[in-house]
Amino acid sequence: MYREANGRLAMARHIEEGVMDQTISRSREGGAVDSEAAASTAKPGLRSRRTRSLIMWSGGLDSTYALARLLRESDDEIFAHHIHLNTLRDDGRGRSRRCEYEAQAISSMLVPMKSEFGAFEYSESRADLSAFSGFGRDTTIAMFFAAQMAMSRRFTPFDRIVFGVNDEDPRWRSGTELYAFRRSILLRILRGIWESEDVPRLYVMDPRPSKVDAVTYLGRDLAMLTVSCRDPRNDGSAFGVDGMRGCGECSKCRSRPGIPPERTTDVADVAA
Repeated sequence: MYREANGRLAMARHIEEGVMDQTISRSREGGAVDSEAAASTAKPGLRSRRTRSLIMWSGGLDSTYALARLLRESDDEIFAHHIHLNTLRDDGRGRSRRCEYEAQAISSMLVPMKSEFGAFEYSESRADLSAFSGFGRDTTIAMFFAAQMAMSRRFTPFDRIVFGVNDEDPRWRSGTELYAFRRSILLRILRGIWESEDVPRLYVMDPRPSKVDAVTYLGRDLAMLTVSCRDPRNDGSAFGVDGMRGCGECSKCRSRPGIPPERTTDVADVAA
């Protein structure tokens, strides 16, 4: 939940248990930007507007939950950005259809998200990495684009970039070396793009939800529109219209509680 903590709105625990505190405090492991120090040197009037929050919206359950919660529980000016990302399949055998699959999900959710949770600015960009047999993790790629998006919308160190994560992902488990390592990578990308230490703060939701929590918060109908599959298939219908289905086999599909691994809704269903 959003709550006041030490004079700041703390909807995310600065990446949990002090790990995100490290991101905004030089007093912990010498890392990152000190928000209070930045405030003391900021230009007059810098905080005269609402805080801006950016969520990189993939169309998956975690990022959709984070966006919904930001809209419902904060007074922030919300920006949601989607990357149409063309890549090879994880096994390298041909191009993945995730790009089209996720675009279909975003298209189907834009209206109900704004109707149910509130207005936000939506934007999108495109990147084709299909020429590469190896590519970075989703979060590192998203961070690169998030840094660009935050810069283009004139974010400040008082604004935030929010990551939609869940409590079942070991990469975001607080207190672990892997968690600290992932956090440091994201910060390096952000600072590198900005060429500055004075960057927006990074946040995760507090508390981090389970998949069940996310489904409950969104409601089953909206949750059914989200997609997670890394290798969606065509069931024989017209590709890109109503033929996309989750594979039902990958870890992402198997982690969706109460939602069939293969989507039972598609563009045609939503239009109806």
